[in-house]
Amino acid sequence: MIWAQDLRGTIGDGASMLWRVPADYRHFREVTTGHTVIMGRKTFESLGSRALPERRCIVVSSHPDPGWRGVERAPHLDAALEMSAADAEPRWIIGGGQLYAQAIDHADLLVVTTVKLTVEGSVVAPHIGPEWHRVDVAPEPSWPPTCISDPEGTWRDVSGDAAWRVSVYRRA
Repeated sequence: MIWAQDLRGTIGDGASMLWRVPADYRHFREVTTGHTVIMGRKTFESLGSRALPERRCIVVSSHPDPGWRGVERAPHLDAALEMSAADAEPRWIIGGGQLYAQAIDHADLLVVTTVKLTVEGSVVAPHIGPEWHRVDVAPEPSWPPTCISDPEGTWRDVSGDAAWRVSVYRRA
């Protein structure tokens, strides 16, 4: 799973992005390009109802097919996971809040960007419990170096609205 959150764990307001951090957008693109991304309907709509380039996009939605182009629709998370079971790992859950809550028990890796902001929003990141351990190395040699955890307390330079840092967690 991959997400960005503010200092309190807020990830959104259910409709739009609450900050602009271009360097983190590049990080997200580097990490997810070439892989399957699974997202909820609201996340897809917040992206302009368009497929993300160079990724297989699966939208989890119980709504009848609204004619989206360039994406596949799954009626629930288990169906999306089944549809993508033969895809190369990793498969990324990219939001939103309800899908993160459903998917965290299926995940073995979390890539979490924290932006040095506090915003108002109603959607929060899932709780990262004691079964998760922060790792300081790239999970695989093929990953881009930007996926390596930043040392705790070290913020990357301000990009757009805020400084940011990345933490990578692996299930114990």
